[in-house]
Amino acid sequence: MSNSIRDMFLIGLLLAVFGGVSADEPYRWYAAFGGGATFLNDNDTTQAGITITSEFDSGGALFGSVGATLGNFRAEGELFSSYNEVSAMTGNGITINTEGDFATVALMLNGYFDIPTGSKWRPYLGGGIGFANVSYNDIVLRGALVVNDDDTVFAYQAKAGISYAFSPRWDGTLGYRYFGTNNADFVDTTGFPFSADGVQMHMIEVGARVRW
Repeated sequence: MSNSIRDMFLIGLLLAVFGGVSADEPYRWYAAFGGGATFLNDNDTTQAGITITSEFDSGGALFGSVGATLGNFRAEGELFSSYNEVSAMTGNGITINTEGDFATVALMLNGYFDIPTGSKWRPYLGGGIGFANVSYNDIVLRGALVVNDDDTVFAYQAKAGISYAFSPRWDGTLGYRYFGTNNADFVDTTGFPFSADGVQMHMIEVGARVRW
C-alpha cells in the first residue's frame, strides 16, 4: 500500500470520527473487547542465503477498541495482541523441534460497514491499517538460545462477521480476521542479522460491544 493511500485512509477515518459524531445523539460512541483463536501461516526467515521455515501451533489473541458509529459506518482505534508457540524450524531439509513463541502487539485504525438487515442481526465488513511490534521470544534450538528480538513494522487487516443486539446498548459479535504485516528484521543471539517474511495470520474471534 502506497504512503498516499495510507494517508488518505487515515485522514478519512479521523474526519469521520471527529467531524461526524453528534454529541446529542445517544449511543454513538462504543467500546469493544474480545478474543479468539489464531492460526499463523508458516514463516520464512533468511540468514546468510539460507532459508529457514518456522512452523507455529495455533494460539490466542485479545483485542480492545474505542470508536464511533456513523450511520451504517464505524471508525475505531484498536489494540490487538496475539501469541503462538513456535513448534519447529526447517532448514536445508532438516527439521528441529523448537521452544519459544512468536508474539504480535498492534495498534490499528479500523473502518467498518454494518450491513442493515432490519433485525437484531447485522453482518459487517471492515479493515484497518497501523503498526505492529512482532517478536521471536526465547527461541531455543537443541538447548541453545538462538533468537530473542523484535521489530516494529507496518500492519494491515481485513475483517468480516456478524453482530447481534442483545439490547440498545450491548452487542455480541462473531467474526473472522485476516492480519498481515510487512517483512521484519531481527538479530540472533550472536549479533547476526536476518530477515523474516511478513506475518500472515487468520483469527476466529468473539467479542462484545457496549455503546453510550
